[in-house]
Amino acid sequence: MRNIGGVLAQRKLTRAILATLSIAGTKYSWQDSRSKKWLYMTNNDTKIELYLRGISWENKLGKRTLIYNLTVPIINSNVDLCLFNMASTELVINKSTEINLQSILALGELKGGIDPAGADEHWKTAQAALNRMRQALYQVGYSPYIFFVGAAIATRMAAEIWEQLENGTLHNAANLNQENQVASISRWLCDL
Repeated sequence: MRNIGGVLAQRKLTRAILATLSIAGTKYSWQDSRSKKWLYMTNNDTKIELYLRGISWENKLGKRTLIYNLTVPIINSNVDLCLFNMASTELVINKSTEINLQSILALGELKGGIDPAGADEHWKTAQAALNRMRQALYQVGYSPYIFFVGAAIATRMAAEIWEQLENGTLHNAANLNQENQVASISRWLCDL
């Protein structure tokens, strides 16, 4: 997720997650990408998605921290979305080699390209990344939730995603242009 489509997709998903937390009355903190500091939510969170790198909150199952664009040990490549079962204070983000794999709850791929003609290519790239995650973690006997969020979902691609959801290869997926799906995956992430 390194292009303008990816940046806009991240911002849209971030706003949906923040809205989900706010509606639930859940307090959160967020990491500013410029200073790397964690800041507490305020009554005015306007435009924080422009600088947000991570979000941390607590739900009934424990403390959660979501980080965008992190190199995860053992996978050795960038993962668009990483949800951890820990507080932000416990996560050493700038030293990803120190991340305990058992703290990973979910890993996701986010594709923000909106050109329907390029949707299949986005899916192929996402599939390669998702397979890399699955294989690397399978080798060490760990299997967190795996999910996909895409802005352009072509018909054939949708059928493949649905098949993976049914057989458990993917645990969740959403079309970024379908508000109900964005709300659903945001609730899912916040409730894990």
